Amino acid sequence: MSFSFNFELTEEENDYQQQQSATTVRTTTAATKSDNNSKNSTRPVIAKLPAFEVKSFCDDSILSKLKTRVLNVNDHALEIVDTSKLEHLMSTDEEFQSLVCKSSSLGDIVSHSDLVNGVYEGGLKVWECGIDLATFLSSHSLGSSIEISGKRVLELGCGAGLPGIYCVKCGAARVDFQDYNVEVLKLLTHTNVDINTKPDDKDGTKTSCGYFAGDWEEFSEVDINQTKYDLILSAETIYNVDNYPKLHKVCDKMLAADGVILIAAKEYYFGVGGGVDSFLEFVGGQNCFDYETVWETKTGVPRKILMLKRREAKSSDVD
Repeated sequence: MSFSFNFELTEEENDYQQQQSATTVRTTTAATKSDNNSKNSTRPVIAKLPAFEVKSFCDDSILSKLKTRVLNVNDHALEIVDTSKLEHLMSTDEEFQSLVCKSSSLGDIVSHSDLVNGVYEGGLKVWECGIDLATFLSSHSLGSSIEISGKRVLELGCGAGLPGIYCVKCGAARVDFQDYNVEVLKLLTHTNVDINTKPDDKDGTKTSCGYFAGDWEEFSEVDINQTKYDLILSAETIYNVDNYPKLHKVCDKMLAADGVILIAAKEYYFGVGGGVDSFLEFVGGQNCFDYETVWETKTGVPRKILMLKRREAKSSDVD
């Protein structure tokens, strides 16, 4: 199966991201300002959010309120939840918020901030690098050569789940979606997957999908049928250097011996300190994965896609 994504952001999303590019990307709120004002300040310790499998999703009373938009996929069409309309709904519709949000203030947070550490991790927006990663898999010579059919795939920090949805369409045996916030999985990820992954006309089969919420460190301890993944995908998730050990631990534990990791990210996240160079410095220090840059763009905010594979044992390592 071969097709290419031709994503276009809505006017509101495009204006929003251009504005963010000119100032800061995924900036935090008061905690970040406090850090910048004092060299001796320390980030607050955030309690780990327990990881669990999400098995119940939005009913028709909630889904009926969601608006969708269409993304062109060559001669196909990918329909996803319109996140700009969802943001407005979460901040203005009290009934909707009471039905969906674990935190009564989440709707207000989403409408005013991209990220609140330990509370909301930005999953209810469509971010550029998620589009980059889906496009890379579908149309780039190297990305499209990665075998997906019949494989097990994990998307970490999935948000809208665009790369994972592409893998479902390519016939992956199983795709698991993980995000910090359960509301993201219920409202956005699962809805997008359900809309776009009806049984294949050829044989009536459907990829098995799972959904997991919570902190990465906790998620790394979840037993998903002792699963090892052939492909791990992640976009816009290396903005916080404090989370690098957690992300590395999940990848190390859950990647198959010959598996591949693809991470799409901006070169640098202003205001929060993370980025490609700092992440690769951390990865290099762990002596677990080899890595290379397989795609990059300087258009707009500079962005890259990294490919990681398990480091082969060398004779010097064994001696």
